[in-house]
Formats: sequence, structure tokens, C-alpha cells
Amino acid sequence: MLEHGVCYGQAVTSTEVQQQDTTRVQIRGAVPPNHTPPGITVIAHMGVEIPQQNYGVPSRSTFQHPSQGLQEGWVLHTAVRPISRNNSETPIPGPKAQGNNPLVYREKLQHMAAELRGYKQAHPSPTSLTMGHSREEESPTSLKELDVDECSRENGGCQHECVNTFGSYSCLCHSGFTLHTNLHDCKEAGCEHVITSIPVSIMSPNWPDKYPNKKVCTWVLTTTPGHRIRLSINEIDMESHLECSYDHLDVYNGPNNASPSLGRFCGSKKPPPVISSTNKMFLQFFSDNSVQKRGFEASFTTECGGALKAEMEPEDLYSHAQFGDNNYSAAEECNWVISAEKGFGVKLIFNIFDLEDEAKCTYDYIELFDGSDTKAPCLGRYCGSGPPDDIYSAGDAIVIKFHTDDTISKKGFHIQYTSTEFQDTLHTSK
Repeated sequence: MLEHGVCYGQAVTSTEVQQQDTTRVQIRGAVPPNHTPPGITVIAHMGVEIPQQNYGVPSRSTFQHPSQGLQEGWVLHTAVRPISRNNSETPIPGPKAQGNNPLVYREKLQHMAAELRGYKQAHPSPTSLTMGHSREEESPTSLKELDVDECSRENGGCQHECVNTFGSYSCLCHSGFTLHTNLHDCKEAGCEHVITSIPVSIMSPNWPDKYPNKKVCTWVLTTTPGHRIRLSINEIDMESHLECSYDHLDVYNGPNNASPSLGRFCGSKKPPPVISSTNKMFLQFFSDNSVQKRGFEASFTTECGGALKAEMEPEDLYSHAQFGDNNYSAAEECNWVISAEKGFGVKLIFNIFDLEDEAKCTYDYIELFDGSDTKAPCLGRYCGSGPPDDIYSAGDAIVIKFHTDDTISKKGFHIQYTSTEFQDTLHTSK
């Protein structure tokens, strides 16, 4: 229910863990449907889904054919040697033995990979395997002690960065590079970026190492209409010059380098944050052919409020930057000033309206003022659900004040604003 209150005080191959009793291992081309391979002493490192398991390291394994009365495909029977009792082995009683602790098989994966390649060449058809586990005494040995760090040897074969994970590892590339199809090498990426999801961070090419010479990179950032973009340069290390004529970062208040400048930055002194006046920002990084430094690392967030221009064509205004994905945030205070050309007024059309409901609209609300600031006459305060009637200004500007408290949050609002000829009946109409 829409509430109309009184105006007050006009002032964002990995291993998938599943809660099951079995572990499914997809070995592409490893085992044909009608072939039982000899015993295999390790567990595959390919597409492994690890649900609830037990402690222990496998000692030997054999496959059972699905034609032998099994419903879930090939079953891998494993004899388990508990870590706490290395002098004994416990066979698995069935394909779905109980267990509730994670077990990381890492010690013989490289040997298994060689065996699987041999089976793949001889038997190209894919097969899913299901294996069960038995549980023995809990071991004081930690998962970290069982895991093998591939990155510790020759950087895992990665050209830039190697990141170790339980049961696997991955290669990462520095900023300005992308991972090659071989998943180890890095190749130079394109340097024209379009960003529509904020918050986000960006870096100069090859950060945190030195950027290359003779490089030009651009970033076009766009956020939700009615919101502004805040740039924070967290680190900067570029060639110094009084006018930043050599290596530099240019920031523009709009979609391209023809937009008004918000600043040019270089050197090593971190500048204050920069905020656009619209929902677009453009950045351009330039390096000449001489000195190389580390570059910069920057982050972007959104800011509500600001000055908007009403035109004949309707423009959109949303309560918050993540409208449609999340409810509005708590403890927000946003003011929008919408102005029209002289001789024209401002019209507000409420398409969606859903704020916290309260009889006097003292919690979450919007408040409208018939002028260019909150000292102008109040047109009304609104909360609850259901769109208000269209609003017309008496002059050439309207202020929208959006306030939220620190508790309940709702969907928010979507308003369209446009310039209009002055109305005979002012303020509200339907």
C-alpha cells in the first residue's frame, strides 16, 4: 500500500563438493563398457567429484563391470590403508560405504595419468565410474600434509603465476595477458575494455610487474542510470613529470576521450578519489618508449545522487545501482537534482515503487522538492508499494531525496523523468 507522508525538515577442471555417499569419477575414454582393466593403484585426477569420504590412502583398486548386477555403472573397489594404521588394509564392503570426512588422494596421481592415457588410446569411449569407501580411525594427519604442491617445482610449468589447490593447481596470467589454450603459457591480451558490472578493479598491463613501452589501453565504464562512478587509485607508480606528459592515466567524465577531463595522473603520489557526474567514465593509459614502471591498480564503486538533465525523451532513474538484482542498501541518503531548460518543467513518472511501508513514512521514503535544493517547497513524501501519480514541477527543477534506515530493505523504485511544458494543473496528474 502506498503511503503519503508529511514533508519533514526540508533540508557486486575444479572439484565440486556434493553431499552424497559415493564419489563419481569421469574418465573420458579410459574404460570401455565391455572391458575390465587390471588393478589400478591410484585414483584419477580428472573431473573428480568429492562428496563425503573417509580418511585413508588407497592401496590397490579393481573395477567391477556394470553387467554384474550393478545399477550405477563401473564400480571401483579400493583396499584402503588407514593413515593411522599403516600396517593393515581394509577392503570396501560395497559401492556405497558410509563416510563423512574429506579424503584427498594425491600421492600417485601422476602415475595414474600415464595409465589413463594408455587406456584412452586403446578405448576411446567414455565411461563413468562410481566408487565407495570404508572408514577407519581418524588420523591426526592434516589434509594439507596429504596434498602435493605442484607449484613448488618449476612453478608448475606456469609462465606467470601458479596457484595450488587441493588435488590440483592452475596457472594465472598477469594483468594485460590471457591464458594460452595449453593452460600454462600467457599471451598478450587486447587492451580495450568495456565494463558494465561495478564494483570492479583494474590494473595497468603486466601489473604488478613493469608495464610495456608504447602501450595504449582504454576502459569504458557504465553503471545504472541515475548513479555515478567513483574511481579510487589504490596504487600508482608511473614515470614522473610535472605535467604528466610521458606515461600517464587520463580520466574523463563520460563515455570517451572527448568528454570533460577529470584529471591526468602519473608519478607515485596516490591521488584523491574521482567521481563522475553521470553514469559513464572513460580511462586511457599511455606509455611512451622509454621509462617503465609498475603502473597502477584502481577500483570502482558507485555513488547515488547527482545532477540530471531532463530532455524531451524520457530518461531512467533507479533507486540503487543493483536494482533488479538486489534490494536497496540500508542507511542510504541520496539526492538527485533534475533540471530542465528554461521555460520547461520536469515530469516524474513512477513505473515501479516498493519501499518499506509505514503510516508516516519515517523509515524508508522518497521526498520531493519543487526547486533546485531541499529548501524548496516540499511536494510530498512517499513510501510503501504501488507507484504514486505522475509529478510535475512548478519551476524548471525537482529534487528527489531518497532515505533508508538501517533495517528493512525492499525492491526500490524506477522513475522516468522528462522535460515538459508547464502544466495548467501543477504537481500531480494522472
